[in-house]
Amino acid sequence: MNDTRDTSGDIAVVGMAGRFPGARNVEELWQMLCEGRDAYRVVPEGELARSIHRGIYRDPAYVPVALPLDGYEYFDAAFFGYSPREASFMEPQQRLLLECAWHAFEAAGRVPGDRDGQRTAVFASTSASSYLVGHVMPHVISGDADMLDATIGTDKDYAATRIAYRLGLQGPALAVQTACSSSLVAVHLACQSLLTQESDAALVAACSLPLPSEIGYLHAAAGIRARDGRCRPFDGKSSGTLFGAGAAAVLLRRYDDALSDGDPIVAIIRGSAINNDGATRLGFTAPAIDGQVRVITEALGVAGVDPAEIGFIECHGTGTPIGDPVEISALRQVMRDASDQSVELRRGRCTIGSIKSNIGHLDTVAGLAGLIKAALVVSRGRIPAMATFSSPNPALGLETTPFRINHMAEDWDVLVENRLAGVSSFGFGGTNAHVILSGAAKPIVTPADAGRSRLIPVSADAPQSLDELCAAIAKMAIDTDVGQLADSLTFDRKELRYRHFAVARTGTEAATQLAAATGVTRQKRKVAFLFPGQGSQFAGMARAPAAAIPGYHEHLEDVVRAFETIGRPDVRSFLWGTSTPDDNRATVLAQPALFTTQYALSRLLIDWGIAPEAMIGHSIGEYVAGCLAGVFDLATAVRLVSARAEAMALCPPGAMALVGLLDEEVEEIIVKAGLNVSVACGNSPRHSIVGGPESAIDAFLRLCVDKQIVAKRLETSHAFHTADMNAACGPLAAAFAGVSLHAPKVPIVSTRSGRWLSDTEAVDPAYWVAQLRDKVRFRAAVEQLCKEGDWVMAEVGAAGGLSGFVRATRPEQMVTELLPGRGSPDTDPEAKLLNGVGRLWQQGATLDWNALAGPRQTEKIALPLYPFRRDRHWLEPAYDTLIAAFAGPRLAVTAAPQTLEPELDAPSQGATERFAPRPLLDTDYGPPVGALETELTALFEAVLYTRPVGRDDDFFSLGGQSILILDLVRRARTVEIHLEPSDLFENRTIAALAAAIDARTASSSSPPETRSLDPQLDVEGDDLQRLLDMIEG
Repeated sequence: MNDTRDTSGDIAVVGMAGRFPGARNVEELWQMLCEGRDAYRVVPEGELARSIHRGIYRDPAYVPVALPLDGYEYFDAAFFGYSPREASFMEPQQRLLLECAWHAFEAAGRVPGDRDGQRTAVFASTSASSYLVGHVMPHVISGDADMLDATIGTDKDYAATRIAYRLGLQGPALAVQTACSSSLVAVHLACQSLLTQESDAALVAACSLPLPSEIGYLHAAAGIRARDGRCRPFDGKSSGTLFGAGAAAVLLRRYDDALSDGDPIVAIIRGSAINNDGATRLGFTAPAIDGQVRVITEALGVAGVDPAEIGFIECHGTGTPIGDPVEISALRQVMRDASDQSVELRRGRCTIGSIKSNIGHLDTVAGLAGLIKAALVVSRGRIPAMATFSSPNPALGLETTPFRINHMAEDWDVLVENRLAGVSSFGFGGTNAHVILSGAAKPIVTPADAGRSRLIPVSADAPQSLDELCAAIAKMAIDTDVGQLADSLTFDRKELRYRHFAVARTGTEAATQLAAATGVTRQKRKVAFLFPGQGSQFAGMARAPAAAIPGYHEHLEDVVRAFETIGRPDVRSFLWGTSTPDDNRATVLAQPALFTTQYALSRLLIDWGIAPEAMIGHSIGEYVAGCLAGVFDLATAVRLVSARAEAMALCPPGAMALVGLLDEEVEEIIVKAGLNVSVACGNSPRHSIVGGPESAIDAFLRLCVDKQIVAKRLETSHAFHTADMNAACGPLAAAFAGVSLHAPKVPIVSTRSGRWLSDTEAVDPAYWVAQLRDKVRFRAAVEQLCKEGDWVMAEVGAAGGLSGFVRATRPEQMVTELLPGRGSPDTDPEAKLLNGVGRLWQQGATLDWNALAGPRQTEKIALPLYPFRRDRHWLEPAYDTLIAAFAGPRLAVTAAPQTLEPELDAPSQGATERFAPRPLLDTDYGPPVGALETELTALFEAVLYTRPVGRDDDFFSLGGQSILILDLVRRARTVEIHLEPSDLFENRTIAALAAAIDARTASSSSPPETRSLDPQLDVEGDDLQRLLDMIEG
C-alpha cells in the first residue's frame, strides 16, 4: 500500500460503546466473538406461562428463544438530570442511547460537551416504541399523563436531540430511520458531515428494544424468523433470522484531527456509500442484487480501494433463504469486476462473517454492531468464527467465489494499516449502506516522568458509582503507567461532584489508595487561605519544595529578588539553607522567610485555579493576606515585612508559653495572680499563648503546675504580641509613612479583632502597627469565618499548627496542610502539596487541571467506563387497560385526578406510580411546615414521582421541567391552590412557593383570576415565551 496516500478523506473511529445480548459492553462483545459463543436464550416454560404469550406458548409452532438485553428497565436518571417520573415515561431505547453515548465519549478519551466553538453532530436511530403502546398509553388513557408526555418521552424524533441536549452537543442532531440499515446509513451521513466541515465530531447511536424481549415467537412458514430459534448466516441449516435487543454508539472524527489530538484511533473509515434499490427488487422488503453491487462499488471507489485488497467483509448476513444468496451474488459480482482477475478468482482469499450469528438481528442497531465488530477485527488482527456456522449453504456456491467462512478464530497476520474490511447493511425498504475500514498504526507510547508524584482524580455523580469506579481503576492501575493514568483521568473524564483521589509514583501505590475510597463532597465550597505566624520557619525550608514542585521556584524567586532589591540577600541564604544564623529563632530572618514561602505558594495555588474567597493571617501571615488582597503591592509588602522584623528584633528579650486553656480563662488566671504576663494568642479552645519577661513566664509556669494546668515554655526570643513590642511600633509606623494602602479585594478576617477587616482598618497604617503588639485572636477569626458559609480551608506555607487549631475550634471543619513543617524533613513536598490540593478538590474546591497538570505528555489509555446507577424506572405494562379502552365506545380521556392521595392517584390496571427516593441534593431534607406546604409537597411528589420532597428542594434540581410545571399547575387548581406556571419559575422550592401564595392571599381579599391552559399548547399567552426562554437542568 502507498504510505504517502492522501488521508484528508479518512474518518477515524475513536470511541465505541454498546450493550448487546450477552455482553454488557464492547469488550465483552469481543470476548464473546472470539470465543465463538452466542447469546440465544431458551425461555423457561414457567416464564412463558406468566407472560403475555401464556395463551400461545404451547403451540407447536412456538419457538421459545429470545435475545434479551439485561437491565433495560434500569437507568441513572439523576446523572442525566431527569426526575423519576420523567425517566419512567421515557422510551428505554432513548435512555440506553444516553448511557451508550456517554460511554462512547469516555472510550474516545473525550469529555462530552461542545466548547470553544466545537460542533459535535448526533445521528441516532431507534426502533418502533413498544413501550409507548403497552406501558405509557395506559397512563394517558387513565388521565395520569397526556399525549405530550407520551410523545416527547418516546417518539423517534427526539432520540438525537435528547442526546445533544443532555450532553451539550451543538452540531446537527438528526434522527435516521431506514429500518435495518439505519445505523450504518447514519455512519455515512456522519462521515459526510465531518468531511464537509459541518461538524468537528460526530456521534452515531442506535437502539432497538422490542418489548417484552424475554419471550419467543410463533414461527410462520412464509416469514423470515428462524424455525429453530437460531440465526445461521450462510449455513446449510439456516431457516431465517432472529431479532434481538441492543444499543450501540460510535464517535467519529476527521482522521487528521484525531491524530493531532492523540485520540485512540480504533479504525479508519476510508470510504462509505448509501443508495436505494428503487423498483429493481421483487417486493418492498425484498433485497436486490443490483442495488447492493452499486453501493459496495461506490464505497470502494470513494475509499480508493481495489476490491481485491479487501480481506474481510462483515456481511448483512441475516440467514434468510433469499437474503443470503442475494448478498453473496452481489459480492461475487463486485469481485468479478476487480482490476486483478487472478486475485479475485483465488478461492478463500476473503473471509466473510456476520455478527448476527452471535447476537441475532438487532434491527436498527445491526449496521453499527457490524461496524464495531469489523473495527475490532482490523484493530486487533483477529477474525472470529461465526458461532452458529457448521457448513455452507449449497445455494450460495461459495466454492466458486473468493470468499470463505472460518470455523475457528484466526489471526490476520498483516500490517495493521494493510487490513482492509467492508461492512454491509441493507434495510427493509431498499436503503443500502456499505463502509470500507482499515486498521490504524498504533502510536509509540511515551513514558511519563518516572519517580514523580502525580495527583490522580476520580469523580462520580453518586457515592456508589464513585466506589465502583475507584475499585475498577484500582484493579487496572497496578499494571498501568502512573503518568498515563493521571493524565487520562485528568484530561479525559468529566469532573463530577463526588470525588476521591490518589497521589502516587507507581501504579501499585495508586491502586492501594483508590481501593480505600473515602471522603466525598456534595457541593462546591469556598476556599479560605490560612497563613501561619512565626514558629514554622526553619533554615533551608524552601530548598526541597523549590526543587520538587513545578512552578513554585519561579514565584519564590519573584519575592526573594524583591528582598535582595532592598538589601536583604540573607533571605535567600536562609531559605535555601546555604547559611544558618546563630539563632534559628531570629525574627529578622523568620518573618521574611515565612512571607516569601507563603506568598509564593499562594501564587502557585492561584495559578492552579484555587483562588481564595477569604483569608486569615496569623501575625505576620496577615501581611501575606494583605498583599494578596491588594492592600499593598509586593514591593511595598517586602519593605514593610523587613521593617517589621527588624523593629521587633530590637525589642527587649522575652519569653512565651503555651497553655492548654481558652484565652479568656488564661486571662482570668493572670488577673487573679497579678502576674506581669499577657495573653498573646488565642488559637483554639485548648491552645493559648502567653508572653512576658522571662521571670514572669517562669512564675506563670509554676502557677500552672500548682493548678495542674497543661503548659510548657516555647523556644522564642521575644514576647510577641504583648506590651514588650511597644518599642517596635514607632519604627514600623515610620516605615508606613508615604505608603499607599487600598481596600482589600478579597475579604480578610482580622486576627487582631476576630472580625472581618473593614476597608477603613485596611487603609489605616495604625491598624498594621497595632497588629504586631495586640493579641492574635485566631480562634475568634475562625469562628467568624465559619458563620459566613461552607468553607474548605488551606494552611498555606510550611505546616505551622493552624490546621490543628481549626480542628480544635471547629471539629467538623475541613482544613488541610500543604507543605511539610519543620518536623518533617523527609516528607516529599510535592506529594504533600498534591495531597493537600487533592483534599481541597475532593471537598468542593475548583481546580484548573490544565494548569496543575501542565501540557499532556502521555497517550490516552482505556479507562473503566462510568458505572451508572441501576435505579429501576419503569411503568409496568397494562394491556388490560388498552384492551378495555379500545374494545369499547369512543375513548374519552379523563381529566387529571381530583385527589393527591397516592393510592387514589395511581393509574389503573397495574400501571402503578413508583415513587423513587429523594435524590442526592445540595440541600438537606426539611419536612413541610403547615397545611399549605403539606399540600404543595404532595403535588411536587405526585408530578416528580419522588418521595420525600423537602421544603427547600429546588423543583428543577429534582428533574422538574416546563411540562411538569403545567401538570403541577393543573393538579393544584383541582384542590383550590391557584397557581400560574410563572409562579414555579420564580419560586422554585415548596417553602418559597408557599410564602408567595400566602403573600398574594394576604394582599388580596378575592382569589386571583385563573387563566385556562390550552390543552394543545399546554401554555397560555404570557407563559409561552418564558417557557421557550428557560434553560432547564
